[in-house]
Amino acid sequence: MLPSYKKDFISLAILDGVLGFGEFTLKSGRVSPYFFNLGNVSSGKTISSVGSYYAETIARTSFKPDALFGPAYKGIPLVVTTAIALSDNHEINLSYAFNRKEEKDHGEGGSRPERSERSGRSSRSDRGDRRGRDDRDGGCRARRPRR
Repeated sequence: MLPSYKKDFISLAILDGVLGFGEFTLKSGRVSPYFFNLGNVSSGKTISSVGSYYAETIARTSFKPDALFGPAYKGIPLVVTTAIALSDNHEINLSYAFNRKEEKDHGEGGSRPERSERSGRSSRSDRGDRRGRDDRDGGCRARRPRR
């Protein structure tokens, strides 16, 4: 049986048109009977709820990340709201990072703004996803702790 927070998340996703059922052709060319479109999240209440559900899932898992990553563009608000919910609701303070789809040539520059917690300085990392995919899909990814 699913925990209530997962049921609530699925209900919210269906009611707000984030989760749809039918026949969807994915970027990979595969056909899926459902599609999760975070682009349909359009209110503060909904994005806050999504962040709380993501945070609850992270807090309940045995996997304990040391940072969160939100790929541009849809992943940026997700990673921010998840980090806030982790801090407010679970007293888990994680750093977060995100990338840019376009290289920035002013300010701190680069394609991936990051802050080093140890030095407090901004740094830039242009590494792609380790599995060879690009970071343009929406979502919030947790990074495994460094060994």
